[in-house]
This record gives sequence, structure tokens and C-alpha cells, in this order.
Amino acid sequence: MKKNIKLFNEELDSIYIDSFLVNRMESYNHNIPKSNNWFYWKFFNRPVSNGILTCIFNNNRIVGCNSFGDYPLVYNKTKVKSMLSYENFLHPSLQKKGFFKQMIDYTELISKNRAYDLLMVFPNMKSLKSYTKQGWIHQKKYVNYYLKPLFSLKLLFNIFDIKQPFVPNTPLEKNTFNFYNFNSAIYKDVCTSFWSNECLNWRFNEMPQSEYCHVQLDCIESVGRLGKRGELIELQIIYINSKTDKLDFNEFKNVISYFKRTIQPDLISFPMSIYNPYLKTMSRNGFLKLNSNTNFVYKSNSNQNCDKVKISLSGIDFHTY
Repeated sequence: MKKNIKLFNEELDSIYIDSFLVNRMESYNHNIPKSNNWFYWKFFNRPVSNGILTCIFNNNRIVGCNSFGDYPLVYNKTKVKSMLSYENFLHPSLQKKGFFKQMIDYTELISKNRAYDLLMVFPNMKSLKSYTKQGWIHQKKYVNYYLKPLFSLKLLFNIFDIKQPFVPNTPLEKNTFNFYNFNSAIYKDVCTSFWSNECLNWRFNEMPQSEYCHVQLDCIESVGRLGKRGELIELQIIYINSKTDKLDFNEFKNVISYFKRTIQPDLISFPMSIYNPYLKTMSRNGFLKLNSNTNFVYKSNSNQNCDKVKISLSGIDFHTY
């Protein structure tokens, strides 16, 4: 069975976007439709390079996708030319036939030709083996979930709702967050994202994919994502931006206090990788460590020891958008 695997061409292939959206929804087995505006916002309206959008075409329909976008990663103030996976799906009718592997191969070839150093993916359990078989590095428990219960009668009466899946709130049409005119702190000897204001505006203001809240204090700002677990309101801390390279954990405590006072959630969470520097302050701020189902794999196009790469991640890096 031969299918056409190639890069999506914005000018020539726009007539196939509807099929992309339909087959994406069927692949994820959910009923959350996306629009053409969402497609262009996600893949072509980013304030950085449009990256790689590998697609499988079959009978004038897009039935699979393996997409990577430029990612603002730095290591000790040096930019790492890296890409993060933006979308992965393959229609159920084509699964387990080798097509997903072919898409990965094609994407890797393009990334090498464009001299990218590092590729990163958060695959589900179905696609995890496809990456590891291709030599991608998978470190178990790379991402953990930290949860802070805010005790109240409501939490007591609904305590078992903590086991319910997190469901994000419906987003507003647009946000008007004004971000600081400084870049995120660069952590020593750890790769970390270095977001520009243009990227933050694109990410959170132009077409929000969840309900977000934003706080700015003297030396720190943060974005939270709002949702529910059963009857419990949860605020996920997904972005932290500090004015200085030296982290002030008291400022982080002030962020938590602000969210408690203004949002009044039942739970505050902070998903992060094992190399996130805020890991040091989780227990002292009342966060409980929970295992996460989030898989993380990466691959280096260089000859360096990529199994020793340390990457600081938080929710902005891997929650769905």
C-alpha cells in the first residue's frame, strides 16, 4: 500500500485542510472540532519559522501528520537549534502498517538537512514504541505532576475527584495579557525554553486553547491554566518567567498566594520535568509528587552524548494546544 508522504504546501494543499481536521479528530477519538483558523494559527502564524509539517496524503485526503516547530531552547545562554512536536496523528485505518515510522523517517531527514540539533516529542503510549525503535531517547518518569490541595469542606466532600481526569475550561476568544519585556531566566547547565513576547502573545493571546490567568509581581510572572477534576477547580501553573537568572523561591511562593487569593481553586498543580529548577521548592510549598502519564522522548542529530541532555520543561512545553 503506497501513500504519498511529503511536506504540507500552504499554497497547493490548502484544499485538504478539512480532511486534516476530520481525520485528526477521528484519530484522537474525541468530538472537539478545530477550524481552519486554528490550523493556520498553529502551523503558519507563529512568529518563528513554520517548521516541518509532514503529512500522509491518500486519495486527496490528509490521513496522518508528524509536525515539528522551531523551539526557543537555550543552554548556558547559547541557542540550541531545536524543534518540538506540534502534532502527531495517523488515522486508525492505517495504523500498525509502518506509515507512522515512515513519517518519522521523513521528518528526521528534513531536520538534518536544516541542521537542527535536537528534536523533542511527547508521544502517547501508541506512538512511543515507534520513536524508541528509531533510536529516540526515552527516560522514564522524566515528567512528574506536583499537586497542592487547598483544604476546605468542598475538597473534603469531593476528595476522590482528584482521581478524575483534568478537563480544561472553555477558552475566551482572546486574551490581553501584557508580558514583561524581558526573557525567561536561563538556568545553568540545563536546556530551557527562552520565550519572546511575540511567541507568548501568539501562544496565549491570539487564539487561546484553554482558559488562562496571568499574574505579574515585582520579579516574576506566571500563567495558569484553569479546569476541573470532577467538582474540584484546578489551576495548573504552566509558565514561570523570572527577571534574573538567580531564582527567588519566595517570589514563587507569592505567585501561589496570588492564585489562591484571586482564583480560589481547590487544587494548584505544576507539571514539570526532573530538571526544572523549581523542583527544589515543591515540597516546602505543600506540593505532593504524583506520577505522570506524560511520555517524553528526544533525539540529537549531532554525535554528542544525547542520553545526558538535561532539559527543563513545564506545562507550556507539553500541554495540548
